[in-house]
Amino acid sequence: GFLWPPQIREWFFVMRKGDRKVTVMANEIILEIKNTEREVKTMTSDILREIKRSNNEQHEVRNEMNQVKSRFVKDLSEIKRLALDMKDFAIEKRTTRRRPTITLPAVLPIDKEIPWIGDRID
Repeated sequence: GFLWPPQIREWFFVMRKGDRKVTVMANEIILEIKNTEREVKTMTSDILREIKRSNNEQHEVRNEMNQVKSRFVKDLSEIKRLALDMKDFAIEKRTTRRRPTITLPAVLPIDKEIPWIGDRID
């Protein structure tokens, strides 16, 4: 028991004596472990690739959402400006007096005075 504990020495010497079943089983286990390691590495790389693709898609969607948001805010401010312009126009329309409309005859006689100017037409 100087260098190795008894369990390891027993395992080592059993393999050296040529117990074929143990050797074959050990080799199969080693092959399964290597295959599993390979599968885990492949799955890990696939998962990392999928995460990167998902992050890229998420970034694209976020950019599109920001564009839609900025367009919405721009359109909303335009609607607000138009509503204020319409309100100002309505207020201005209410406060201004309408001028009476004057209808002129189709042909003015030369000897008559024009009522709103007071001059004769020569």
